[in-house]
Amino acid sequence: MKKKCCEECKEGKKCRKEEAWLKTYRSGAGASKVPFTGIGASKPKPKGCKTKEMHARTATGKKFNYAGPGTCFSQRRARGDKGISYTDWCGKLHDSWYDKKGATREQIKRADDDFRRCVKAAPGERINKRLMSAVFAGKRTLEKKAGLNPLRGTSSEVEKKSMPKVKEEMRRKGNGKRRAKAAVGKVLKEVFRTAVPRKDRVFANMKWEGKK
Repeated sequence: MKKKCCEECKEGKKCRKEEAWLKTYRSGAGASKVPFTGIGASKPKPKGCKTKEMHARTATGKKFNYAGPGTCFSQRRARGDKGISYTDWCGKLHDSWYDKKGATREQIKRADDDFRRCVKAAPGERINKRLMSAVFAGKRTLEKKAGLNPLRGTSSEVEKKSMPKVKEEMRRKGNGKRRAKAAVGKVLKEVFRTAVPRKDRVFANMKWEGKK
């Protein structure tokens, strides 16, 4: 039985589809720092990973190492995990940008576009390709029409908007009415603190006035 093209390529032989995919992959931003080193095996969640990895699966049920939300990229990369398919390698390159703390909006947009091109060129996995392409096309639409922040979910956003900072910002800004009420209360408190009864007013219900 003849093996399918690109399935466990051996002795350095590459089919045309793989060569076309490699060209697309290597044209992606940062590909030189995340070079393609071959197809690997599915690995369990690494130790120290505190997020919930929700990776996609192949048609045969193998769980991706990178493609999907919640990837503990740093731990997997340090462990030497490879993509289990060409599509998974697209996810690895994409995650490398989401893991950068100083990533900008434009860099993340470029990473998303590179991912879509990479997945489209990847051999096989039609269902996952369509699903992933649809997800990122939807994300771009939300960015354009609904103002979705491209940095959402990246380490760059987490660094800038950590929960303690968010809580502090919310506490500092507060509610508009509460702030106005507090300001008025502060003024009244200062007025009554310095207020003294006028000598010509002898009854308790007579008005008071502040010191000049």
